[in-house]
Amino acid sequence: MSSSELDYRATQNCRVEFMEGFSSRELTEAPRKLLTKLGLDFAAADFKTDAGTGRLLFLEVNTGPMFAAFNHANNGKLCDAMIAQLSGY
Repeated sequence: MSSSELDYRATQNCRVEFMEGFSSRELTEAPRKLLTKLGLDFAAADFKTDAGTGRLLFLEVNTGPMFAAFNHANNGKLCDAMIAQLSGY
């Protein structure tokens, strides 16, 4: 999500955009370990881009994540990845 607000929910003034250039392992390895330690089998991780470096910073995991807007922003790639993970492909 791209927003000028610290908390986009305050104004709902945000855009959902697909970001290229990050490997799935880079984005999933540490959160997957955390989910295992927490005993969670389903959740979504939130990241924030560091404005100075462009690095993604981990914020939190959500046990009731919202997927529709994110899946739409990347033309179905999110659901495709979820299906592949769940089906073992």
